[in-house]
Amino acid sequence: MSEISQKQLNIPSGRATNQAGSRYANPNDEIDLFELLLRLWDKKGLIVLVTLVTTLIAGMYAFTAKEQWTVKAYVSPPRMAQMDDYLTLRRAFARVSGINADPQAIANHLFNRFTDMVSSPNEKLTYLSETAYVKQQTESMDSQAKRLWLTEMAEKGLVTSPPDEKKTLPYFMLSASADNPQVALALLTDYVSRINDQVIAQDEAEFQNNLQAMILARQKEQQDIDFSLQADRTNQLANLTRSRSTAQRAGIKDYYANSASNGGTKIELANSVHQIHAG
Repeated sequence: MSEISQKQLNIPSGRATNQAGSRYANPNDEIDLFELLLRLWDKKGLIVLVTLVTTLIAGMYAFTAKEQWTVKAYVSPPRMAQMDDYLTLRRAFARVSGINADPQAIANHLFNRFTDMVSSPNEKLTYLSETAYVKQQTESMDSQAKRLWLTEMAEKGLVTSPPDEKKTLPYFMLSASADNPQVALALLTDYVSRINDQVIAQDEAEFQNNLQAMILARQKEQQDIDFSLQADRTNQLANLTRSRSTAQRAGIKDYYANSASNGGTKIELANSVHQIHAG
């Protein structure tokens, strides 16, 4: 026993025998490239088999998977030249109402409203559920599968992204994906047009409501003015009638009426220093 132990201790530094005594391992856990190559060569059959299977699966997927096409669009705030007709009406309203119609503020307002609406999950789901492409893709699915497919399509097939802070151009990006490039382009174009029309319609409705509110306020103001004037005329006529009756009872015949003062009529007497005030 002691002799065997002595032989093991006298092995040269950096080598140790395994049970078979034919291979060595580095006591410092360093990788022996030659031994690694030998191990890989021993497993060459398994490696080749795995490689062939993986290549076969990838090839089958490449030939059987549906094509996926993505179309992107970049949207920026509208320019003044694109809003000329729209701004004409706003400027006319501003002249009447006194409300400032800053073109840049209007453009930013419309653009912010567009980006908020186009990113809305409800808007995406509503739009996609009405498209012929989605109806065709989900016609053989049950209701639950349709909802899942539609939700995934809204999240991954119709994507909106705000401007990248690292980029200097303030572009808002939209993308639509489908199994056909023409279909993807139609999905994106129709969605942008749909949201754009909704934004304009909402803004127009708000403008008409504000305009009607302003008209009603002006009509009420005019009615108040007419009522006040009519009341003033009625009071002045009543005061004048009372003053004339008082003068007749006093036997005064030479008099004339002066302008109204503080809601009353002042009667000037020509044959007396006295004045009769009715009010």
